[in-house]
Amino acid sequence: MKNFLKNITFIFVSYNSEKILKKSLKKLPTNSKIIIIENSNDTKIKKNYQRYKNINVILNPKNNGFGGGNNIGLELTKTPYALLISPDVFLKKKIFTKLKLAIRKIKNNFWLIGLDNIKNEKDSLEQVSYINGHAIFVNIKKFKNRKIFDENYFLYNEELDLCKNVEKNKGKIFLLNTKDIKHLGKMSSGKDNFKMQ
Repeated sequence: MKNFLKNITFIFVSYNSEKILKKSLKKLPTNSKIIIIENSNDTKIKKNYQRYKNINVILNPKNNGFGGGNNIGLELTKTPYALLISPDVFLKKKIFTKLKLAIRKIKNNFWLIGLDNIKNEKDSLEQVSYINGHAIFVNIKKFKNRKIFDENYFLYNEELDLCKNVEKNKGKIFLLNTKDIKHLGKMSSGKDNFKMQ
């Protein structure tokens, strides 16, 4: 499992969401490779994480949205895989074992795997045409260009456009439905006004 986790870079796009991001980071395996794109250009978040060798905070002077931020993170990624994850998403450790088994099952023949909990049933893996944007596992080698998102989209429909382009290029998209992910929703940007149950 450790070898598998070494092949993943976690990319967060943040906008004044440090408090909830901090909680999300605590759910990740120790020493995970992490890139944070801070679209608010707030120097405070960079100072708070500069002592961590595994965390790279990029202050984006130009807020070019969710897609643009992820493109920056992907260009800096050196691992075979990246997990694009919203600050308001919380992962349980079991999800990485399930993800590893899913990749083995589909023989690494995928471009994107969406991690979600949208069905009240047992874990499932299925090929789909669309996945939500809050947790996207990217097989980087499948993409010729690291700028996989169209930056003309600022905050909505980026993942829909991405999925359409993947299908246009005969790529495969999967959904790993599991209870080992929790998405609070609408808390990835703006000030951290939220309550945890």
